[in-house]
Amino acid sequence: MRQSDSHRQVATLIQALKQLCRMRSLRYREIASLMDVTERTVKRWFAGSGLTLQIAEDLCNILGVTFMELCEVAKEDLDTRPNRLGREQERLLFADLQLAFVFILLTRGWSAQEIQRDCKMPEALLVEHLVKLEKLRLVELLPGNKVRLLFARNIHWHENSEVGRAFARGLQNLFVTMDFSRPNAIWSSQVVNISAQALDDVLVRLQQLTLDIVQSADAERSSAAGKSWHVLLLAAQPFDPLKLGREPT
Repeated sequence: MRQSDSHRQVATLIQALKQLCRMRSLRYREIASLMDVTERTVKRWFAGSGLTLQIAEDLCNILGVTFMELCEVAKEDLDTRPNRLGREQERLLFADLQLAFVFILLTRGWSAQEIQRDCKMPEALLVEHLVKLEKLRLVELLPGNKVRLLFARNIHWHENSEVGRAFARGLQNLFVTMDFSRPNAIWSSQVVNISAQALDDVLVRLQQLTLDIVQSADAERSSAAGKSWHVLLLAAQPFDPLKLGREPT
């Protein structure tokens, strides 16, 4: 490996550590206190001086991630493939929710074989989806139903995009018909009076929680433990307290 490549990878790893610190609102002085070192030492580490593998693993423990998960975050920044689909690609992809579902699993590192097994999907149907994804120029289909992604794993969807419309068209109904009173229902709710700035922080926290849940679930995909598919919806919706519980006139 060339020295310049090595330096670039270390710099990317440090950027990933900084990104995780921002997501968790963790400051250098708090890290210093937890690791029993000076804040100046922590700043030197994050500047690339004296950061050993053991220190990186200790920082990962504080951040609540494994070193391998840190490498996954860093790898996204090293990926030179495009991370945004064309609008027409996005529209055609989400016109078929199952097709979009398969593509999203592929971007999360699932193999076609894992998708077929865990979704109990007939091979003919899986191949049909893979062929469609290749026609959309999202993947390259290889022998043995192996797939090479033509886009980075950290896809950035367009604002006001087909993603939201697809949810409204299909997945939303799963929550509309959900029986929140059943004993094994999984949900949590609360009302808050919150500023726009604090709401921005809520969005960051929800995104991080979603990422943590996805990573934990995907890490179990090779496990033989009994599992079932669930849709996650973490959301906040404005409302008028004076109209709460009243039918519209």
